[in-house]
Amino acid sequence: MKSDRNIKISKFLSLALRNQPEKSGTTEPFLPSIRGDGLVKGQRRDVRLSESRQEAALVAGRRGRPVILRIASEQMNREGHAFFRSPNGVWLTEQVLVKYTEFPEGETDHAA
Repeated sequence: MKSDRNIKISKFLSLALRNQPEKSGTTEPFLPSIRGDGLVKGQRRDVRLSESRQEAALVAGRRGRPVILRIASEQMNREGHAFFRSPNGVWLTEQVLVKYTEFPEGETDHAA
């Protein structure tokens, strides 16, 4: 277990989940860093992921105009990356490598 607040989802159980965290919201100023380093936790404890485009847009919208990234979470899981779900439903992971991140073409995939 990562902490008392996070519940580790086992590799096999998370593959069976219907709502895997497949989205991440960010803003344009962070895209060059994400393209180079992937999604990293920085000052936070974990990287936050979302199940829906709307949820990702809401989180990213706090910092500006959201850009939605698609995350290959099922592939990450198969390759041994752990996911956690906090009691309030937020999906967390340690980092998302660039190879698991799909960027919108031209970074124009802004949430409405």
